[in-house]
Amino acid sequence: MQYPWLESSKQNILSLLKQDRSLLIYGLQGIGKKYLALEAAKIKLCESNNACNKCQNCNLMNQNTHPDLILLEPSIDKKTISIDSIHEIIELVQQTSYMGKGKFVIIYCIEQLTIPASNALLKNLEEPNKNINFILISHNKEQIINTIKSRCLEIFIPSPSFEQGKNYIMLNNKNLPDSVVKILSHQPLISINYNLDFYYEIINMLLNVNRINNKVFPKNQQDLLQFIQVSSYWLYDLLSFVYTGRCYYFTQINQLPKIKFIEKIYACWNYIKEMLKNQNFSLNNKLLIHVFLAEYRLIFKD
Repeated sequence: MQYPWLESSKQNILSLLKQDRSLLIYGLQGIGKKYLALEAAKIKLCESNNACNKCQNCNLMNQNTHPDLILLEPSIDKKTISIDSIHEIIELVQQTSYMGKGKFVIIYCIEQLTIPASNALLKNLEEPNKNINFILISHNKEQIINTIKSRCLEIFIPSPSFEQGKNYIMLNNKNLPDSVVKILSHQPLISINYNLDFYYEIINMLLNVNRINNKVFPKNQQDLLQFIQVSSYWLYDLLSFVYTGRCYYFTQINQLPKIKFIEKIYACWNYIKEMLKNQNFSLNNKLLIHVFLAEYRLIFKD
């Protein structure tokens, strides 16, 4: 399997699909949940039920052209999944299966459905059909409305171990510094398109506390998540340095001025937690970043 840490989760999903219930799989971003859902669909749609990679169904899956598989995910330029997208899915699933093995609907980032879209989807989840399999994927289960969660079987997908994640990253992206490898070890797929230039911009900004550059600012959703992630591990190392004199992720910490106000580190951490509650690239999070940077300066201020 391409991601060995997912093997037990795959078997669990295949077993639960026999119950004719919609599935909600959730876990950290960057661990392979979408791949897992597609792999389960491929096995179920395969003429031999084992992803033989020889039959017509497997060939169609490998080419991303299977007529009985519907994959819905937010577009790059949109923050939400609209009710129109759900209506399109409903029309498609009402049609007869082309290949005779039922249909699969995979919705990626289900937490990004608008309320009208969630309500429209709910009507289909309330009336399960053994010929239609819904697999919903979430990075943040707490943002999904309860009525959708109550209609699904929930499956937590664990992250890879540190060694599993590290081995994957080292095999697929050898140019990443050790600090990034450590940060991404439990979310290794994020390393595939990691914005290393933005990473260095964040680090340089956090090091130059007297010249915080507000121009180092997330430009999109992926940048925002990277900013939150790097900043949170940086704060962790700040606290580690204060209490133990050692850093785990960033050796650059010892280049900082003397820390004057430890309580400000915890204040910064609270702003990070607020950003994590709603990871959308929203005005609220833009404001929180400005406040975070202002508070960060005060950690070292005389």
